[in-house]
Amino acid sequence: MALALCDIPEDLQLRILSFLSPTEICSFACTSKRFASLCREDRKIWHVMCDRRWGKKTQIQKWGNGRIAYKLLYRTLKRLENLIGFWRLCGRANPADSSPPLVFFEWGSSFVLGSRVLATNDDTYRVRKTPFLVLGISPEGRTENFLDLDGNHRSGVPVDLSELERSSLVPVDVNFMGNGHIMVEENPC
Repeated sequence: MALALCDIPEDLQLRILSFLSPTEICSFACTSKRFASLCREDRKIWHVMCDRRWGKKTQIQKWGNGRIAYKLLYRTLKRLENLIGFWRLCGRANPADSSPPLVFFEWGSSFVLGSRVLATNDDTYRVRKTPFLVLGISPEGRTENFLDLDGNHRSGVPVDLSELERSSLVPVDVNFMGNGHIMVEENPC
């Protein structure tokens, strides 16, 4: 006996939808007004999708102080996910360095933190991470990116974006150039 999707309780329908890709959800929403309405259940579909994908790495409910739509958050985190890991710094590198500077991006509680990775000067193989770039999202859904010029995060302990002392941070734009490059430029606003 076949059971139509509309005969299944709504909470189960939402759970099933949360296992689809964003493209599949959008296609499904086009099938009827009822399903379009169902697919707009931000907290019951998109929050579950965000939590399933990134919940062990970051605190989903803290991004944008918990006031942004989870569909927008999903799109933002998917893009930021491409940054996580090691990158080689290009551009204005210090010519006295014998090796190209490395940058390491990692998840914070409600932001992505970029740190310079440098060798220690004590003839060991240890490295030192110096945080310098914070990427987050505002409660209004705008990306917020800051350079930490004063090195307030020298301890390497990430804090919430809302707790940072904004006076020492310089707003920057982070532009993605394909999946392999980003460019950081000062934001004149």
